[in-house]
Amino acid sequence: MMANKLKITTIGDSSTGKSCLLRQFVHQGFEPTQNLTIGVDLYYKIITLHSQSIKLQIWDTSGHETFRHITRIYYRGSHVILFVYDATNRNSFEHLTTWLQYVKEECKDEYHPTMMLVGNKIDLNSERVVTFEEGQEFANTHHMLFIEVSAKTGTHVEDAFLQAVGHFMNRNKEWLLSEKMVVVDVEDIKVNTTCCWG
Repeated sequence: MMANKLKITTIGDSSTGKSCLLRQFVHQGFEPTQNLTIGVDLYYKIITLHSQSIKLQIWDTSGHETFRHITRIYYRGSHVILFVYDATNRNSFEHLTTWLQYVKEECKDEYHPTMMLVGNKIDLNSERVVTFEEGQEFANTHHMLFIEVSAKTGTHVEDAFLQAVGHFMNRNKEWLLSEKMVVVDVEDIKVNTTCCWG
């Protein structure tokens, strides 16, 4: 199968549900107990969008401060960046400006990737401390797409990825023509989770 390859990177504090978000998207399932991401994990998934087969290379970066000097280099070359916060954790929302600054520092010499703000854990509505309006305002201020999701129930998870990828493709139509075509195996449709160092 032939497919264009597109790099997505997830960014945000620890425990915002980035790994759960990716597993829900790739596996359509939720695992309530997750180990701390050590450095980075890598996933693959093939989607069809606008009649094009796209191989998504999705990097799940650790939000733990210990690994930030390592994970920041993985922001480079990203076509799409998802900034994930926990709608029940005010600190994870307030730290978004720091994550955004890291991206600007690492990607300053590159084209501008599509950036999307993702508010996770909306299934815990009674524990919510960050409103939809606050998320929308932050996204508007920083020229980002915005969506709220639940990695647990799967609400809007697929929408988040498809909207972000679609936005990138619409802004970069020449990418479809210039991107080197790569051969992928059927096995790549399954998730490949790999710790890339350590």
